[in-house]
Amino acid sequence: MKRWIVLGGNSTKMYRLTKWMHQKIGLEIINGDEFIKQSNCEHKVKEILCKDEWVIRTSYNRILTLLGDEVYGIIFIDFCIWRNFLDALFHLKFKEIKDIFYYRRVKRPWVLKKLAQFGVEKKVVIIKNRRSMRRFIKSLIVPKEKVIS
Repeated sequence: MKRWIVLGGNSTKMYRLTKWMHQKIGLEIINGDEFIKQSNCEHKVKEILCKDEWVIRTSYNRILTLLGDEVYGIIFIDFCIWRNFLDALFHLKFKEIKDIFYYRRVKRPWVLKKLAQFGVEKKVVIIKNRRSMRRFIKSLIVPKEKVIS
């Protein structure tokens, strides 16, 4: 059972990481931002918990309180602020620029406190740069049924 939450303020890096996780170990990608905005979010959580292998990418911290106890690991994308800013400019996500500063100042401290609580019982990975992202992907173990001989 591999259930992961990818959380952070840089949507470009979260998208890339979840895509690589899907390609390497075949995890189903779930966009957490879409189902948290819905009013029947608890129903969707029950649906997700019926599945064994998935990765949820979201910028909403609420996912930690909804699914934090049910996951194998939590990955926090914590790139420096200038990298997040450049990614938003490069991908023409101008609305996201304001969110970058808000996430860094308000949401990030709360997430770090919550991850310290989860660190005892869950696998917590904090990715701070592209090298650590590549190392994490290389460290993932490919299931035996996915190995091509």
